[in-house]
Amino acid sequence: IYLRNSNDNGTTWTAAQRINDDAAGRSQFFPRFAVDPTTGLLAASWFDCRNDNGDGLAGDTNNIANDDVQFYATYSSDGGVSFVANFRVSDGTSNAVSAVDPNEFADYTALDFYGGKFYPCWPDNSNSSGDNPNGALSYLDIYTVPVTVTAAPAIFSARTATGYANTAFSYQIVATHSPLSYGASGLPAGL
Repeated sequence: IYLRNSNDNGTTWTAAQRINDDAAGRSQFFPRFAVDPTTGLLAASWFDCRNDNGDGLAGDTNNIANDDVQFYATYSSDGGVSFVANFRVSDGTSNAVSAVDPNEFADYTALDFYGGKFYPCWPDNSNSSGDNPNGALSYLDIYTVPVTVTAAPAIFSARTATGYANTAFSYQIVATHSPLSYGASGLPAGL
């Protein structure tokens, strides 16, 4: 899963940054990204085959690597410059080949992020919750789980400031979390 961004309406783009941190070389697909408007944090979620080496991980018997999936996520508190270690959000393992749906997983994933919690949604036939009326490795149900993000506040300043002696001075500070207490040290006398 790669992330690129543009701050000029697509005229230029940053270099692609890989956000899945597995070393298995297996498939990841159907990524979703969401920004929390209350904190500025960025979340990502996707299907991931990193743990499938062809051993029937989901309980299927086809012994094919790269077809048993789990749902993974990560988040960034610095605007996508770095991400926390990937973590699994699905309890079970699903298999599209076993799904009773000609579209298999079909791109039915979603992600929403608000108030420090993100909610990934994904089709799942693991029956890990025990309430799929058709049982495991059958019809797909939509699963979700809230993920609470706790991150240190980031502070952004809008401009470089120059002050003058004996002149009132103000400077705006914007933070991703509130309330925020702050202080300064090493300032000249009188500031």
